[in-house]
Amino acid sequence: MKKLLFSNFLLLISYFSIAHPGIGIVKDKSGNIYYTDLKYVWKLLPGGKKEIVVIDVLTCKLFMDKRDNL
Repeated sequence: MKKLLFSNFLLLISYFSIAHPGIGIVKDKSGNIYYTDLKYVWKLLPGGKKEIVVIDVLTCKLFMDKRDNL
C-alpha cells in the first residue's frame, strides 16, 4: 500500500513539473503585441520596443476582448 501511494505521489509531482509554453499571442487595435514567457507578460510596440506590462505572474493563456482588455 505504501509503495502504491509513493508511486502515485511521484506521478503527481512529475505531472505538475512538466512545463508548457504560454499560448495566445494577441494584438490590440493600436498594433501592440502581447505575449508571455510564463513569468512576465510582454508588450511589443510597433516600433520594436519591448516592455513588461505584468510582473511575476504565471500566465499561460492570453486573450484580448473587443474593448482591448488583456
